[in-house]
Amino acid sequence: MVDIKEGNKITDSDKIYEVGYFLVPSIPENKALEEMEIIHSIVTKEGGVIISSDTPKLQPLAYNINKHDEGYFGWVKFEIQSSLIDSIKKALDSQSNILRYLLISTVKESTLASQKPIVVVEKDEDKKLISVEEIDMKIDAMVKEV
Repeated sequence: MVDIKEGNKITDSDKIYEVGYFLVPSIPENKALEEMEIIHSIVTKEGGVIISSDTPKLQPLAYNINKHDEGYFGWVKFEIQSSLIDSIKKALDSQSNILRYLLISTVKESTLASQKPIVVVEKDEDKKLISVEEIDMKIDAMVKEV
């Protein structure tokens, strides 16, 4: 992950956006990095401020996109005036090496999953052993309710 702060001025009407994208797998890895830089320049040219991004990495796709079963996945989070987001979309649409992208409104804070394990502490008095049959009956009851 790359944290980037550009020197552009931010106003109250600015919003935070994130674009996740898949690049065609036929390009070499160094070209994928160049494509990431092109996406960054699209954002900054429109006056956006890059908050953070991740370099594109070759990954298998969940389903074929334009006859491709893998692609370079990357993302960039940025702040920009909401009135300029259509210009960003139009510029992304014109990039021939982008298989697909998703542009969403998000929050500035990191939304990555925490690496810290969640620890649940139970008191011994709260623990109660139940049989497999009791579990099955409870599951059946829940399924019937829905």
